[in-house]
Amino acid sequence: MSGLSLILDASCIINFYASGFFEDILSSIKMDWKIAIYVYKNEVLSIFNHEKNEKEKIILAPYVTKNLIEIVSPTDDEIDEMVYFVSQNLDDGEAYTLSIGKNRNWYIATDDKAALNQLTRINFTKILTTPEIIKKWTENDNVSDSQIKLCLQNIQINGKFRPPKNSLLYTWWNGKVN
Repeated sequence: MSGLSLILDASCIINFYASGFFEDILSSIKMDWKIAIYVYKNEVLSIFNHEKNEKEKIILAPYVTKNLIEIVSPTDDEIDEMVYFVSQNLDDGEAYTLSIGKNRNWYIATDDKAALNQLTRINFTKILTTPEIIKKWTENDNVSDSQIKLCLQNIQINGKFRPPKNSLLYTWWNGKVN
């Protein structure tokens, strides 16, 4: 996937950050990782740290500095399309992410059901989800079963995410976490 761009929505960023393996995941999968500036400033603020029993601030600046993530701003056309996606009941973050990703023909990473439905409706196929990206990371880096289990448990507890039952990787995920 080297040289390909992928824009992350808030749900995926939160899940990867919550995993405890954020940098490992981004470094392992050779893509140009992007985040819409709106999502960066307004939506990826914190995760719940179960061990500390408190919110933990999400700090992405070091990953931007290391050039692992690029913060991108929408063009005027993308802002117009973002307004359309909002009118289709997407929240602002998903709307920005979909608009930028679609218009630039990038991969879009989202777990949001409404966003996935919109992408399907417009026949956009360059879509990845948290389980797909995590599985790719585990294969690329030969991640141990204990690390996979920890990663998935952290996502479930701190990111409050589990793949839906209709996910192609539902069985893989549950087999690794249990």
